[in-house]
Amino acid sequence: MPNNQQEGEILKVAVHEDVKLADMGLGGGQPEKPQMTQEEMRTFLMERQVELLKRYVPPHNKKSREVTNEDVDRVIADGEVMLALCGIPRGFYSEIAALAHSQIEDKDPLRFYVRPTGELIINPVITSHTSVPVFKDSEGCLSYPDEPMKRLVPRYNKVDVRYQTLKQKDGKLVLSDPAIAYLNGNPAWEAQHECSHLNGHNLYDKDFSPMHAVWHGDSLSDTLEESEKKDEQPNDDVE
Repeated sequence: MPNNQQEGEILKVAVHEDVKLADMGLGGGQPEKPQMTQEEMRTFLMERQVELLKRYVPPHNKKSREVTNEDVDRVIADGEVMLALCGIPRGFYSEIAALAHSQIEDKDPLRFYVRPTGELIINPVITSHTSVPVFKDSEGCLSYPDEPMKRLVPRYNKVDVRYQTLKQKDGKLVLSDPAIAYLNGNPAWEAQHECSHLNGHNLYDKDFSPMHAVWHGDSLSDTLEESEKKDEQPNDDVE
């Protein structure tokens, strides 16, 4: 998310207390043996990659549920795994822009995604967008690692995204107040891709539509409605 958010503060998984994935390369926990040969280290990392890649689940259309403060420990634990996966190529894809929780969880997916920088984007909701989509040249998805890039993908060029992160309160981590990001171009397209996953839709679904990225649910939008009244500037309807 960009730096022009109004409130809330991005908490990076990599700098959370007792979590030091920033020093880990591929992430996921230091070797138990402090002294390793290069060959032992290579073997360890390869085995770790194989285990991490098993966390992906097949594509599904289950809608993610809203994250609450009771879910924070799970968000951090699974967020560490997702951050590590952001550093591991899969199929055709060597660069990973973001990863939604629903891509590693199909029983009780939570509404958040992780960026390779370690940012946790929690309960994101696209609150407004330009009226006419533009056509991206191509777009792919890690849930379909062996599918060729999809061509001419319709996406809104500008979106407003209301979301939460985590903050420290009374010595513990809790959800932040909602923040808003005004996005255009690649950041806007990334947010739409991940919100589509969280809404229970996938890029390669036969009925794919850019509207699938926009929240049309109930409690989540109701929860964020009050904060939308605070000093929010509307998005100009201009491509």
